[in-house]
Amino acid sequence: MFLRWGPDYQQWHDAHWSPDAHPCVTVNTGSTLQRFLNEPNRWAIAPMSIVHQMSHDTRLTHYRLTAPPPPRICYEITNRHHTMAQQRAIDLFNEELRDFIDRSPDICTFENWMLNPQPQNPSMALT
Repeated sequence: MFLRWGPDYQQWHDAHWSPDAHPCVTVNTGSTLQRFLNEPNRWAIAPMSIVHQMSHDTRLTHYRLTAPPPPRICYEITNRHHTMAQQRAIDLFNEELRDFIDRSPDICTFENWMLNPQPQNPSMALT
């Protein structure tokens, strides 16, 4: 099973498996991935946020990779020119987002180690 999560992951994947090898299924979301992990011997590599979402399924097991992929990065983009009311809404959103990230063990913010990932990076695989 192949879960697409960006060009950095694709490059990492192609360094470990042949780019010419084709998985039985390619998906774009964690929820779609979970639908296909319903038979023995199916496996995938997924970010911890997706592994955590699937943790209620006792048929699945996850493992830590010794050579993990780079972290999945999400960006917040805002308009450069906005009104004071829009700024207040953005500030409120950022405050709620920060609280959510702080409560979520599977989400981290940018840190310097991400520029030079080490093997202890917490990426996981599902089996």
